[in-house]
Amino acid sequence: MVLDPFSLIHWIAPAIAVGGSIVYFVMRHVHVNRSRSWPLVPGTIEGTMEKSVGHSRGVEITYVYWVEGHVYSGQCDRMLRKSFTKAEEVLIKGRPILVRYHPLQPEEAVIVDDDQFQDIRELVK
Repeated sequence: MVLDPFSLIHWIAPAIAVGGSIVYFVMRHVHVNRSRSWPLVPGTIEGTMEKSVGHSRGVEITYVYWVEGHVYSGQCDRMLRKSFTKAEEVLIKGRPILVRYHPLQPEEAVIVDDDQFQDIRELVK
């Protein structure tokens, strides 16, 4: 039996994509769970940018937050449950959000979906 190298590509590429997605979501889950005990501070959305990977739609959110008088900035990616147009309506520049930061390294921060307002929680996964 001779294997066609082109047919292998049809199996390998999706396997790599699925494997990469699994690694990303596991790492994100671990990071978010670790950060649940971090202090919570107010932040503000600075902007959003639509992202797509294959058939998935997502949004990159940039934000700023304040810790002890210092301003920090962060960025996170989220997959969308709804359209990017809806995301632009909800995630507008200047919108308040809640940010969790590492108490020993305040430049390390995350946005935990469960901390956010209902309309944001319904928008992202």
